[in-house]
Amino acid sequence: MLFPLAAIGDLQFRLLLIQPDFQPDEGRPIEISHRFDTRIGESRTSIEERRPGRRALLLTQTCTLFLRTAAMADDWRKGLAALGSRLVGVPLWIDALPPAQWAERVYDARKIVGFDPESGAFAIYDGPGLPGVVSFPLYAPLLLGRWKERPPAEAATEEIGFVRVTIAEASPWACRIRPQAQAGGWTAVPDHTGPIQDSSDYGLETIELGAAREPALDRVNAAPRWRQEGDFTFPDRLSIRQALTHFEAVQGALYAWTPVPAWFQPGADTPATPDHYTARFASDTLALSWLAGHVARAKIGFVQEVETPSRPQALPGEFHLYQLQYQHDTGSPELFTDCDEPLVAPEGTYQPRQVAHQEIRRSLKPQDDKATLRLAFAAGSLADDWLRGRLFGWVLLTIWKCDPADPAGTRGSPLYTGFVVSVAPAGNTLTIEATLFGRLLKERAPAAVFGPQCSTFVFSSRCGLLEGDHDSTGTAASGDLSADGKTLTVHGVSGWGGSVYADNWFAQGLLRTGAGRMRIVVTILGSTTSAGNLVLKLARPLPADLLAGDAGQAVQLLPGCGRQYESDCGDKFGNQENFRGEPFMPAFIEQRDPGAPKTPKK
Repeated sequence: MLFPLAAIGDLQFRLLLIQPDFQPDEGRPIEISHRFDTRIGESRTSIEERRPGRRALLLTQTCTLFLRTAAMADDWRKGLAALGSRLVGVPLWIDALPPAQWAERVYDARKIVGFDPESGAFAIYDGPGLPGVVSFPLYAPLLLGRWKERPPAEAATEEIGFVRVTIAEASPWACRIRPQAQAGGWTAVPDHTGPIQDSSDYGLETIELGAAREPALDRVNAAPRWRQEGDFTFPDRLSIRQALTHFEAVQGALYAWTPVPAWFQPGADTPATPDHYTARFASDTLALSWLAGHVARAKIGFVQEVETPSRPQALPGEFHLYQLQYQHDTGSPELFTDCDEPLVAPEGTYQPRQVAHQEIRRSLKPQDDKATLRLAFAAGSLADDWLRGRLFGWVLLTIWKCDPADPAGTRGSPLYTGFVVSVAPAGNTLTIEATLFGRLLKERAPAAVFGPQCSTFVFSSRCGLLEGDHDSTGTAASGDLSADGKTLTVHGVSGWGGSVYADNWFAQGLLRTGAGRMRIVVTILGSTTSAGNLVLKLARPLPADLLAGDAGQAVQLLPGCGRQYESDCGDKFGNQENFRGEPFMPAFIEQRDPGAPKTPKK
């Protein structure tokens, strides 16, 4: 099988081992592009601010596979049909080398694959070096990517065909690929097989608001910059490694260097037309088209950098750290970042994830503070548990901004801290909204108003009673939960108010059990005793897997209080001296204006 299922730890993918038809003269080269993402902000004077958009290269390989036998074509179709949403793994074919030539490779990969291209036998190893025991004819860096659209095969007959395959790297950080380092800087020059493009970029803009023949001008204070583009041929693997090492070192279009020669210089050197200048790559992508196993071509451009001696234009990276902290498991927060590299801070490692905040709103009115976060769904996450009703406490969102080179030292104070109030799914994307007060402003609170009911809650500081003096304990298991999750039978209940509890003794009270992410805190609506066990009606359904199996687990029960002077503070708790109400105030006080006729109550 040449398109088998493979795995690296828990990561499953299909490994495509069908060899490419490498014939550049027939229009079937092997092409590998190398990409950074630079965020460029250009001012009206052509001075730039450039920040890195990622920390490591992303590779894309394009080649044409030759399904030269019916067995290969069948492997292709069966592997494609079984692919599902998995990644696709391919060897970097230009570095598919026998063990004796491994030192000549262009790339260093965190994972390499040894394989037999005829039988399909393979094994995956940690790179970049070969394993201690060499047992396959070919070894290659392993590129993991994903298809958004699966490539079609062009069938030459009923049994053979060609497939043009493009795989863009979409791998975890631990599977990334980089060039094998080769010192020397940038020494390549154009091969003049095609014309050199030489232009002066001024950035002038015109303003045309009416029919006047002469437009008004804008950006007249922009600085002119030279741009040039040419064709390059790299004659051997050493020169290719050297060029790629330099491209990685300057992070694509991020950093400028000097001197870059002016390739079209017909006259004398002047400040306006220098023969060398400071420049950067014009693009974040360097694409190589391989003409042979050791020769590659590329079209490369450069842009002159406007001189700003006292102010660098390449600035440190700015990425964000996101922390979600659960009330009952504060020691194990969820940590993720919008950077492609895991970032380490004192509280743990922030893992790369598809996440971005849409809005951070700060206001002089604290209740208007808000942050909106979008992130990809992840099974078992706090957001997933929120949607499934598995959380029984607050979730705190904290956002920092940092330089990924030193996350802990550069993040400073949080950009935002607030409590999650909603998690809304849209497809496989979640929108999380957090506010400064969370749900606190929507919660029921004691109302210090005149009335016959107590205006505080049982076991609060104003009430004066202690939970530990009035709780009860028992055991419950997942099998004690009803099908709808809203009725729970608790066994062996003992404690204050027992051993035989009056009906609804625990009504408006609390049930607590579990710890960490398995913690349950739920309001009790009603309670009855049945066959020596306590049957509780709960305010919300409980997931059965949050409770232990046959052995059960300890449950704490707190009695409820109806806040009535006689029945609750007196008969039930004996705490009338701390009653926070006016027990002798009548439920209805007739009010009328002096001299007005009495109006019967409707």
